[in-house]
Amino acid sequence: VINGSVKVIGSNDSEKTSGNIATGDKVYIYKADNTVYATYMVVIYGDTNGDGKITSIDLLTGQRHILGIAKLTAANLQAADINRDGKVTSVDLLTGQRHILDIKKIAQ
Repeated sequence: VINGSVKVIGSNDSEKTSGNIATGDKVYIYKADNTVYATYMVVIYGDTNGDGKITSIDLLTGQRHILGIAKLTAANLQAADINRDGKVTSVDLLTGQRHILDIKKIAQ
């Protein structure tokens, strides 16, 4: 057990004190002496737009990526690969749709 604190930094580089943790946020874990113990990038599979929710907007964002209209990068690209096979395809979009329709939730 480590005594210390946790800080969440949003994609706008400011500390989050409320709201959803979202894809692209960074979680910093500090030791008791206030030095960084670990840093993690948040990836919520299906949350391609980084708002902390999985909605039809995320499906549109994934579709725009597949069509080459607006390419995703970094954590947002990883979040779009819902089935974790290394590619963003229509299968990922279908999986996201099934999540939104409450047919089968995305495993995080």
